[in-house]
Amino acid sequence: MKIKYFYIKYKNKKGLINGGNMKKLTGLDWIAVVLLIIGGLNWGLIGIFRFDLIAALFGYMSWFTRIIYTLAGIAGIYVIAILFNQPSSKKK
Repeated sequence: MKIKYFYIKYKNKKGLINGGNMKKLTGLDWIAVVLLIIGGLNWGLIGIFRFDLIAALFGYMSWFTRIIYTLAGIAGIYVIAILFNQPSSKKK
């Protein structure tokens, strides 16, 4: 309820909090975000518990595990590109 209140309270004329300058995420963008979340959770498990979930599920350095790691790395690069390609919110 508080989130909805915050959104309504700070909503501007164009209908978006940032003035309508935010890029809408595509399907590929969402896939990249999901891969980053999976990779981040896996690295958290490795750091805290020394447990590699991806390797436990698919085998240590199997071809499928390496594909998942590669896709997570590509997703990281892709999301960096998305962040730097956001439209400027500065008024000219």
